[in-house]
Amino acid sequence: MLATDGTRHSRAAEAAAAWLAKQSGAGMSALQAVIGDTGYPLMVPGDEHAAVKDARDHMAELCRRMAGEGIQCQPLVSPAANPFQVIVERAGETGADLIIMGRRDRSDLSRLMMGDNTAKVIGHAPCPVMVVPKSASVPWHGIVVATDGSEFSERAVATAGWFAKELKIPLRVLAVVTGREGDPDAAGARRVADAAKTALADVDTLADCAVERGRPDQVIVSYANRHGADLIVVGSHGRTGLARLMVGSVSERVVGHFDGAVLVVR
Repeated sequence: MLATDGTRHSRAAEAAAAWLAKQSGAGMSALQAVIGDTGYPLMVPGDEHAAVKDARDHMAELCRRMAGEGIQCQPLVSPAANPFQVIVERAGETGADLIIMGRRDRSDLSRLMMGDNTAKVIGHAPCPVMVVPKSASVPWHGIVVATDGSEFSERAVATAGWFAKELKIPLRVLAVVTGREGDPDAAGARRVADAAKTALADVDTLADCAVERGRPDQVIVSYANRHGADLIVVGSHGRTGLARLMVGSVSERVVGHFDGAVLVVR
């Protein structure tokens, strides 16, 4: 399911959804949630608010373009007070396996450039969520999956393996050591990386299984950039994260600072 706001911030997400649907043969629904300045649904008695009409027109045009590429697309428009609730509910109703949405950059870097709506979608969604900034491009040429051996990371590894195998994209596995030189965590990180390598034994495109040292989010983004990856896959929480309905700090920072797509797996 593509969640779009109809602006330039969603163009890359729309392109990613179209490419992925075409490559995988999956059907797609496209949703635009419409809110007003007050946060109340934009409905006018006896008439349709202009913003709702614009959204319907945008969805109709988008799905027409998809149909021209052989993609089955169901347009959805929902006036909403809380966009994330509509996105999550529609994903459940349509049985979506994946939500793809754009990212609005923030000028305040201390806020990690990730909006509350995005974080809430990731936290409450019944499926993985892919966040695509406007600077991202498709097709993808490389995938990096970050793992720390947690339950969420194991799911991320399996999901990254599916993407790499189905789309025939090179995949790299990365485990990060946060301690100082000689920290015994290094041996543990290598075991985690090797376990991921074993789990991905049937993925012919597995290119590397690395261990690097530093702050996890910075290392993950730097590693992906150095190797020309344009998709990062992470678990929503790491070993120290609480299993609560919110996104973990490492995942949030990766989403906020990477210029390519980030797939967050719960």
